[in-house]
Amino acid sequence: MVRSSLPASALSYEKKNWTDIPEEKGEKASTSQGKTAPKPTPDVVRGQPHTRSDRNAKDPQLDSGSYHSTSATQKSKRVGDALEPPVAAKKLRKAVEPKLQCASYALELLSNGGLRSHVIGALVSFHSLELLYYDRSIAVKSEPLRFTKPENRATFLAVLCAFGSLRKPQWGYPELLKPPARKQQPFPIKPSPQFWRLMYRDRILELKGGWKLVLGDIIFRAHGVIGRGTTVVRATVEACPSSHRLQGKAVVVKWSWVPTSRVREAKIVMDARVCAEKDRPNMLHHLPEIYHDEDFDSLRPECQKLLRDHFPQEYEERVLRIIVQAELQPITDLQDPGQLAKAFKEIFECYRWLHDNVKTIHRDISVGNLMFKEIGDTVYGVLNDFDLAVQLNDEPRSTSKQRTGTKPYMAIELLVPQPPYHLYRHDLESFLYVLVFLTCQIEGSPLGKWKDLAMQDLSNMKHIAMTKNGFPPTRDHFRQFRLWILGLRDLFMIGFFNLERHNTSVEIAELTGNAPSTFIVKTLGGAVDFDKFKAVLEIPIVPL
Repeated sequence: MVRSSLPASALSYEKKNWTDIPEEKGEKASTSQGKTAPKPTPDVVRGQPHTRSDRNAKDPQLDSGSYHSTSATQKSKRVGDALEPPVAAKKLRKAVEPKLQCASYALELLSNGGLRSHVIGALVSFHSLELLYYDRSIAVKSEPLRFTKPENRATFLAVLCAFGSLRKPQWGYPELLKPPARKQQPFPIKPSPQFWRLMYRDRILELKGGWKLVLGDIIFRAHGVIGRGTTVVRATVEACPSSHRLQGKAVVVKWSWVPTSRVREAKIVMDARVCAEKDRPNMLHHLPEIYHDEDFDSLRPECQKLLRDHFPQEYEERVLRIIVQAELQPITDLQDPGQLAKAFKEIFECYRWLHDNVKTIHRDISVGNLMFKEIGDTVYGVLNDFDLAVQLNDEPRSTSKQRTGTKPYMAIELLVPQPPYHLYRHDLESFLYVLVFLTCQIEGSPLGKWKDLAMQDLSNMKHIAMTKNGFPPTRDHFRQFRLWILGLRDLFMIGFFNLERHNTSVEIAELTGNAPSTFIVKTLGGAVDFDKFKAVLEIPIVPL
């Protein structure tokens, strides 16, 4: 796979069902090493377009996607055996699988290929050539170039020559990371499964204001094409502004390709911290501490302007943003019930305070964004990652063309092609799912499949868990958390019943000509609000 800026005349939009490209993960480590195409789903076969999520799920197991002959087709023909698949199936595979396989290559290059902004590829099929382009917002393809036409053969050679003249930034590699100060160790013949974590070790990153950082191991990397492509790396401060006094200290560096329309995460966090210093100083413990942030507008590919002009509704311009902040610990490390309960309640209180006092809604409550830090012997829960946070205003609007949230933890109402405005009760529903994933037995339960399900299937599974079957049993040492799970689930069961009853009354009112009854959508008829949620969390969690 290769990648570059393409002339505007060479681009035409190809709608894909991106639900078959793995979601960005919602946890802190990736284990994907697959290099082949995901198995097509019925939605891909039907060719129905679908908007995929901007947020993170675990790397799924990738199917080979190969369409070579199977062992069965190589056996001697017997009575009743079919050596070849049906004609329609063969044609369908040839039409779908090469493009899907190219998308899987782009997925791996954008996820595992280092600090990379885009990928280009070429698909040669019989006597034609198609140029493919993938970045964090879109996938496009050129019109097929037929080699059977003599005039196109010269164009083909020109394309090859153009590829040979591309510089690193045109291939999608921003020249930001400098080689290590000392000689690197040779690449191992048989690398370990976690060798990818060492990709940036000892590389130098220099930022404005005198920041110089020596990178360490990867903590988290997103696995996806469309989205922010977030990567989080440990680092040591070699130099920084004198006001910080962090030389030799450990920090984390996060880079991502965020929509240019988004308010900077550092500004949202800083506004919250300023407000906390004035009104609620203890809330500072529960907010992240960002030391530096920087946007790299000069590194935006030139073709973004062409894509924006050609696809004004579909394309979302993005910019590389790098943030340096204090390192936090994942909440999954808390295995003491008392500490976990304390951290969870503190993060909920922080969320509520942000909503009520700073007029900010987080919109991405997930396991990966609930963190903690230790000061002495005390554990403090921290609400992290404000990439998708927005400030509340009187005019509900979306600041991104992508669905907001991390799929396994998203509220049921948001799992639709055209989701409604994101309300705080949607995040409260996400808090419930996070609690379930933290305390319940996930392995072997339906919850283990949530990350791989299409949106509609996931919505159905969540509705069944919420209203019928419930959630899996908790792990033994977290058994007391069952009180919280049942209490919170009961709130949403009542709320969904209220909503269903209201929808029925609206339908009856339309048929009879009467005025429908009033209904508060924000709280599902008063069933789900901050006070009721807090009352459940006040139930003591007594370690057994």
